[in-house]
Amino acid sequence: MATLEITIPDPLFPRVLDAFGGTYGELPADATEAYATLRLAIYIRDVLRAYEITTASTDAAETAEAAVGDLSGIS
Repeated sequence: MATLEITIPDPLFPRVLDAFGGTYGELPADATEAYATLRLAIYIRDVLRAYEITTASTDAAETAEAAVGDLSGIS
């Protein structure tokens, strides 16, 4: 399993939490590093899912288009 480590300077961390709160809704009162880690993991999962859905959709469209073939003879 891959392990990612991100270091955020202490003075910047409250701004990171504020950004998560502004982006994802109200910030939990007990928001800590664990909350930030969870939000990052969810973000990575969402980016991966969107990329793979887009790729699969494009591949399916290309396959369908190839199966239909040339329709230029229809007038």
